[in-house]
Amino acid sequence: MPTGTPSSGALHNDIRAGRLPNAGMLIPNLDNDAHDGSLARADSWLRGWLSQVLAGPDYRSGRLVVVVTADEDNGSSGNKVLTVVIHPNQHRRVVSTALNHYSLTGFYNGVVGTSRLRSAVSAPSFATAFHQPVGP
Repeated sequence: MPTGTPSSGALHNDIRAGRLPNAGMLIPNLDNDAHDGSLARADSWLRGWLSQVLAGPDYRSGRLVVVVTADEDNGSSGNKVLTVVIHPNQHRRVVSTALNHYSLTGFYNGVVGTSRLRSAVSAPSFATAFHQPVGP
Protein backbone atom coordinates (compact mmCIF):
# COMPACT_ATOMS: atom_id res chain seq x y z
CA MET A 1 0.00 0.00 0.00
CA PRO A 2 1.45 3.42 -0.87
CA THR A 3 2.31 5.35 2.27
CA GLY A 4 2.00 8.84 0.85
CA THR A 5 4.15 11.55 2.40
CA PRO A 6 4.66 12.75 5.96
CA SER A 7 2.08 15.48 5.29
CA SER A 8 -0.62 13.52 3.43
CA GLY A 9 -1.72 10.03 2.47
CA ALA A 10 -2.70 6.76 4.10
CA LEU A 11 0.11 6.46 6.65
CA HIS A 12 -0.09 10.13 7.62
CA ASN A 13 -3.83 9.74 8.23
CA ASP A 14 -3.38 6.57 10.29
CA ILE A 15 -0.67 8.21 12.41
CA ARG A 16 -2.83 11.26 13.15
CA ALA A 17 -5.88 9.12 13.94
CA GLY A 18 -3.99 6.75 16.27
CA ARG A 19 -4.62 3.75 14.02
CA LEU A 20 -1.14 2.29 13.76
CA PRO A 21 -0.99 -1.52 13.94
CA ASN A 22 0.72 -3.54 16.67
CA ALA A 23 3.65 -4.11 14.33
CA GLY A 24 4.71 -2.52 11.10
CA MET A 25 7.72 -1.56 9.07
CA LEU A 26 8.36 1.60 7.10
CA ILE A 27 11.22 0.96 4.72
CA PRO A 28 12.67 3.73 2.56
CA ASN A 29 13.52 3.28 -1.09
CA LEU A 30 17.17 3.18 -2.18
CA ASP A 31 17.32 6.95 -2.64
CA ASN A 32 15.92 7.65 0.83
CA ASP A 33 18.00 5.03 2.67
CA ALA A 34 21.35 6.50 1.52
CA HIS A 35 22.25 3.54 -0.70
CA ASP A 36 21.76 5.53 -3.88
CA GLY A 37 20.88 8.93 -2.41
CA SER A 38 22.73 11.30 -0.14
CA LEU A 39 22.86 11.18 3.64
CA ALA A 40 21.07 14.54 3.64
CA ARG A 41 18.19 13.02 1.67
CA ALA A 42 18.01 9.99 3.98
CA ASP A 43 18.08 12.27 7.02
CA SER A 44 15.27 14.41 5.61
CA TRP A 45 13.12 11.34 4.86
CA LEU A 46 13.65 9.90 8.34
CA ARG A 47 13.09 13.23 10.09
CA GLY A 48 9.86 13.80 8.17
CA TRP A 49 8.32 10.47 9.10
CA LEU A 50 9.77 10.24 12.60
CA SER A 51 8.45 13.67 13.59
CA GLN A 52 4.96 12.59 12.51
CA VAL A 53 5.08 9.25 14.35
CA LEU A 54 6.44 10.77 17.57
CA ALA A 55 3.73 13.45 17.52
CA GLY A 56 0.97 10.87 17.01
CA PRO A 57 -1.34 9.54 19.72
CA ASP A 58 -0.07 5.94 19.46
CA TYR A 59 3.44 7.03 20.45
CA ARG A 60 2.41 9.67 22.99
CA SER A 61 0.19 7.14 24.81
CA GLY A 62 3.15 4.76 25.20
CA ARG A 63 1.53 2.09 23.01
CA LEU A 64 4.16 2.39 20.31
CA VAL A 65 7.86 1.50 20.35
CA VAL A 66 9.78 2.90 17.38
CA VAL A 67 12.87 1.04 16.21
CA VAL A 68 15.20 2.68 13.70
CA THR A 69 17.88 0.38 12.40
CA ALA A 70 20.37 0.35 9.57
CA ASP A 71 20.57 -2.75 7.42
CA GLU A 72 24.36 -2.68 7.12
CA ASP A 73 27.42 -0.76 8.16
CA ASN A 74 29.79 1.08 5.87
CA GLY A 75 32.12 -1.91 5.69
CA SER A 76 34.63 -0.69 8.25
CA SER A 77 33.13 -1.68 11.60
CA GLY A 78 32.67 -5.45 11.42
CA ASN A 79 29.01 -5.16 10.39
CA LYS A 80 27.98 -3.26 13.50
CA VAL A 81 24.86 -1.26 12.67
CA LEU A 82 23.06 1.57 14.36
CA THR A 83 19.80 0.64 16.06
CA VAL A 84 17.81 3.14 18.09
CA VAL A 85 14.77 2.24 20.20
CA ILE A 86 12.44 5.14 20.93
CA HIS A 87 9.69 4.97 23.55
CA PRO A 88 8.33 7.66 25.90
CA ASN A 89 9.68 5.70 28.90
CA GLN A 90 13.08 4.96 27.33
CA HIS A 91 15.77 7.49 28.25
CA ARG A 92 19.39 7.39 27.08
CA ARG A 93 19.98 3.69 27.51
CA VAL A 94 23.05 2.30 25.80
CA VAL A 95 22.89 -1.46 25.40
CA SER A 96 26.08 -3.48 25.54
CA THR A 97 24.37 -6.78 24.68
CA ALA A 98 25.27 -7.85 21.16
CA LEU A 99 21.97 -7.83 19.28
CA ASN A 100 21.30 -8.77 15.68
CA HIS A 101 18.51 -8.78 13.11
CA TYR A 102 17.25 -12.05 14.60
CA SER A 103 16.87 -10.25 17.93
CA LEU A 104 14.69 -7.67 16.19
CA THR A 105 12.73 -10.42 14.45
CA GLY A 106 12.12 -12.09 17.82
CA PHE A 107 10.91 -8.75 19.20
CA TYR A 108 8.38 -8.49 16.36
CA ASN A 109 7.29 -12.06 17.06
CA GLY A 110 6.54 -11.08 20.65
CA VAL A 111 4.61 -7.98 19.62
CA VAL A 112 2.35 -9.86 17.23
CA GLY A 113 2.08 -12.94 19.48
CA THR A 114 3.78 -15.50 17.26
CA SER A 115 6.51 -18.00 18.09
CA ARG A 116 10.13 -17.24 17.35
CA LEU A 117 11.45 -19.24 14.43
CA ARG A 118 14.88 -20.53 13.46
CA SER A 119 17.72 -18.18 14.45
CA ALA A 120 15.36 -15.82 16.30
CA VAL A 121 14.83 -18.58 18.90
CA SER A 122 18.37 -18.31 20.24
CA ALA A 123 18.96 -14.61 19.53
CA PRO A 124 19.48 -12.26 22.48
CA SER A 125 16.23 -10.61 23.57
CA PHE A 126 15.70 -7.15 22.16
CA ALA A 127 12.94 -6.44 24.68
CA THR A 128 15.08 -7.49 27.66
CA ALA A 129 18.05 -5.45 26.47
CA PHE A 130 15.92 -2.30 26.25
CA HIS A 131 13.68 -3.16 29.21
CA GLN A 132 10.56 -2.95 27.07
CA PRO A 133 7.36 -4.95 27.50
CA VAL A 134 6.35 -7.13 24.59
CA GLY A 135 2.85 -7.98 23.48
CA PRO A 136 -0.31 -6.29 22.32
